[in-house]
Amino acid sequence: DRYGIAPPETMDDFIKALRTIKEKSKGSIVPFWFAGYDKSSFAQYYDQFATPLLITDPAHNEKKQLTNGTFKWNKFTYLSKILKQMQKEKLINIDAVTAKKSQLIELMAQNKIAFTMQGGTLGQDVAQINPNVEVGIIPTPAIHPGDDPIWIGGERYTLAAWKDSPQLKEAKDFIAFMARPANA
Repeated sequence: DRYGIAPPETMDDFIKALRTIKEKSKGSIVPFWFAGYDKSSFAQYYDQFATPLLITDPAHNEKKQLTNGTFKWNKFTYLSKILKQMQKEKLINIDAVTAKKSQLIELMAQNKIAFTMQGGTLGQDVAQINPNVEVGIIPTPAIHPGDDPIWIGGERYTLAAWKDSPQLKEAKDFIAFMARPANA
């Protein structure tokens, strides 16, 4: 709200928001913060943005190619190029590869971070230190024009079946049952 930024709906909007935060805060707020000491921080970036890059837009749906082994991996380099661009423009923290998750709550409570990719009870933890800081969650911005932002969940409730299970059909039936909206 302070900088007049609506939740970004596209990657272009997201980059624009990061630039606005950097400019208007005169560098006092890190636009996009990574706790790279824990490798999962960067993995989360790639994981979360891979879906709008490779799956959700019908014109760029690579599901079949990813499944059958014909995927052209040069399409995935887009995310690295964007990350490198953000680093070059100082839109991410300069200590992104050494920053620790333990720093996140305190920095957010001090209003020093605008965006991060982090799961858990971030808002509650920040509010315990500074109840005046509002923490929200936004969908992952779309990458391709015409696509919509998406919500992506983690593996907390994932079910799987072993490909060589003697009860593979029954396992798949159970997974299909659990995936129904009434049961999920």
